Amino acid sequence: MKSDYKIIAIVVIVSIVIFGGLIWLMDSSQTPQDIDESYLIGAAPHEKGASEEEAILTIVEFSDFQCPACQAAEPIINDFVEAHKDEVRVIYRHFPLVSIHLNAREAAIASEVAAESGLFWDYHDLLFDKQTEWGSVTDPTDLFLDYAESLDLDREEFAKKLEVDTYMLEVREYQNVTLDLNLTSTPTFFFNGKLHRGVPSMDTLTDALAEAQEAAS
Repeated sequence: MKSDYKIIAIVVIVSIVIFGGLIWLMDSSQTPQDIDESYLIGAAPHEKGASEEEAILTIVEFSDFQCPACQAAEPIINDFVEAHKDEVRVIYRHFPLVSIHLNAREAAIASEVAAESGLFWDYHDLLFDKQTEWGSVTDPTDLFLDYAESLDLDREEFAKKLEVDTYMLEVREYQNVTLDLNLTSTPTFFFNGKLHRGVPSMDTLTDALAEAQEAAS
């Protein structure tokens, strides 16, 4: 009888190990590695740098306006793109971490309103430059309106648009993409579809461009 119990116990343990391994493999398979670029970029991207046709390296950035690490990444990305603007294309996609950054979604919505007037990148820069200002208040709406006015946008019109569901839905669509990709942190980058988490160094970006140049040659 004892030997039967031992056999049963062994079978149970082995089953648990196998099941756990399958769960681990399933979870690992959902970790983004090389992703189809068309899905990463989306239908109407916020982009700068080289054109789609000319770009050798496409950088897709999933970012949160209230994230300090994202703020730290911006000057590095900007300097790199400026130095290689004929070869490098940057795509910005919203990934507001609303559980820890309470104003991040509203900031993303405000940037989408500005984008309608062709001022996404100007507003993007303002949000990162003034992150500690609007990120530390309970309701950042007045500050977002101030930033809009500084870009010569109509304050009242901007305020009305902040309440329109269209912009909220646009931001939520971005968030759905991050869920599909199993992204968990910001900033997250893809260099020609290859995953990079965290703030990239200039060396990392240079290596990514060199790899892209080699692949294109």
